[in-house]
Amino acid sequence: TFHTNNLIESYYNQLKTFYLGRARSLRVDRLIYLLAKVLTLDYRQENVKTLYGFQSVCLTHQEEQKRRNVYMLDSNTAMEMVEKLSDTAFTC
Repeated sequence: TFHTNNLIESYYNQLKTFYLGRARSLRVDRLIYLLAKVLTLDYRQENVKTLYGFQSVCLTHQEEQKRRNVYMLDSNTAMEMVEKLSDTAFTC
């Protein structure tokens, strides 16, 4: 389960702190620029760092436990859990 309110509040706090500079009012064009250009660039840089091993992915305790459980499955059981929906979509 996700406590979406906590996630949104945390994200909003990070957004205000690091990207908006705690500004009280921003023009709409400036806000759109920040979200479309600066924030997107940062997300892409994070993905590249993680992809090439410059930065590790930090998992929560629950995510780490799920990862361990997945590696404990044998391959036949794991393959039975995956269903192909289309050429590019799968469900588990």
